[in-house]
Amino acid sequence: MATLPSSLRRLRLLPNLEPARTWTEGSDVWIQKVSSAPATRLDVINLQEKLDQQLQHRQARETGICPIREELYAQA
Repeated sequence: MATLPSSLRRLRLLPNLEPARTWTEGSDVWIQKVSSAPATRLDVINLQEKLDQQLQHRQARETGICPIREELYAQA
């Protein structure tokens, strides 16, 4: 019995660890799957800036329990 290369095993394992998210916007159905490609430093910086902008725009509390912050973190 042949074993799979480690890269292929990782690709098959990812959907089990983080299943695809599905949602509907109007009449469109969206599916988001986890990627095996690593994020670049620029990707991380841009995402952090977008999160900071949303936190500020929605006036999320900086300390303590904050439903707005919880909602935004759940989207990541």
